[in-house]
Amino acid sequence: MDGRRTRRALVLALVCSFLVVCARAQKAEDYAGEWMGSFGPLRLEAQGEKLSGTSGWDAETKLSGKVEGGVAALEWKSSDAAGTVRFERWSKAEILSGSYSSKQGSEGRWGAYRKRAQKLVPKAGEVSEGQTLSGMRSYLRVPKRYAPAKAKDAILIFHGSNMSARAYVDTLVAAFPELAEDFVIVGLDGEQIAAGEKDSDFVFNYTYVNFSGPGVGPVFAQNQSPALVAAALQEIGQDLGIERWFVGGHSQGGFLTYAVALFYPQLVAGAFPVSGNLLVQCEPDAFRDAKLRSAQRALPFAIVHGENDGIVEFSAATYSLDRFEDGGFPAVRLFSDPRAAHMFARLPIEPAVRWLAAQSSSDPQVLAELAKAELEGEQPRSASAAALRAQALKAKGAPLAAAQAVLKQLEKQAAAEQKTLKKAMQANADGAWADGFLTYRSRYALLPSSKGLLDRYAELRKDQESKGDELFYAARNAGGDAQRKELHQQLLRTCYATKWYALVRSWQK
Repeated sequence: MDGRRTRRALVLALVCSFLVVCARAQKAEDYAGEWMGSFGPLRLEAQGEKLSGTSGWDAETKLSGKVEGGVAALEWKSSDAAGTVRFERWSKAEILSGSYSSKQGSEGRWGAYRKRAQKLVPKAGEVSEGQTLSGMRSYLRVPKRYAPAKAKDAILIFHGSNMSARAYVDTLVAAFPELAEDFVIVGLDGEQIAAGEKDSDFVFNYTYVNFSGPGVGPVFAQNQSPALVAAALQEIGQDLGIERWFVGGHSQGGFLTYAVALFYPQLVAGAFPVSGNLLVQCEPDAFRDAKLRSAQRALPFAIVHGENDGIVEFSAATYSLDRFEDGGFPAVRLFSDPRAAHMFARLPIEPAVRWLAAQSSSDPQVLAELAKAELEGEQPRSASAAALRAQALKAKGAPLAAAQAVLKQLEKQAAAEQKTLKKAMQANADGAWADGFLTYRSRYALLPSSKGLLDRYAELRKDQESKGDELFYAARNAGGDAQRKELHQQLLRTCYATKWYALVRSWQK
């Protein structure tokens, strides 16, 4: 009996000792090392209970202070501001969490996670975790019958705001199981920890608002999420032997998808922005480099959006679609659902990804089959894009015959509208033809016989562009609703060949 009591007492003592060790206050040395922080990379060094270091991509902000009672209290100073920051380290997740304030009066949340590169290790049918050299937390799920030596297609998924990519990887597997067995799936967390996380459950956000391309702008802007993702694509792609990346993201991740695909088109095979919208710097006409523009237009874009979305309105999808069509992107298609709202799992993700894989294929037979299916599904633009790509790949035999048959049928469908539009646009008595032309362009712009109409439209745009810009921006700065409405009406009456026409028309509806 005494032996059992002794053993119980010993076990209890060991447990208490373990809990005391785990609960000990963090020391300065526990904070030392490299972190991914709210304002870029964070580097801290410990000397006794003192901490010092730098923050930011240019290491311009200096920090110094000490750890008291397990909490780090530091002063920070940059070239144009100064203040204080307090944070604690969560041992389980290796997270720094706290807040900052500045002498200029600003304050906010401050956080960081440990920067530690770790390669993704494929585990058939399971999810593994890692971290890229650029500092992004990563997740990998490979099919149950994973063959490392086989050429692979991969989905790179971006999460929504205040979320984790792990949740989206798990959702893809659960909601679209067949897709998960045909594609490698990789998820990347944003590099900024969001507010409200817990030691075992924390979430992230991406950065992209200031990103305008590689090497453009201040150092912090050059290193926002699109650049980190580009580095991750190359790193993970090389490690896993990925041949084609199909990038997509939901909500905030949808915005990021546009940025990654448009600024780094050479790294991806197609994009599926979900429930997102175009950033100003991602507008197709914002790009001037001819080589970049050509690479962008070689990509298929599957725009996915629920028509009942109350968070990012469905008009964001139709606007993006119009801008891509206006910018001459051949393979762009809207995948929508009239019943769906914002929830990712209920959107047509699988058909969008399947379409991207087929539309970007280098196999003329796959393209010919897609062209035929899209023709039958009343998607003439997609059908013509697939058929023309098959021809460009020097299709022969049955695939060539099938592609040519699709194009012939499309020319037949477009003939009557072409004739009517040609007459109206040449006369150009007014803009009554504009709506019909935009519908025609959305469906048949890729056909060789459409060139005359497109050229005529370009001539009219050149004549109306300056006035259209003037009216549009005057309306934005109008003093009241009545004045704004009149300016919009004037734009619709006189500048119907400008890029603003479709947008203002949608507002009127």
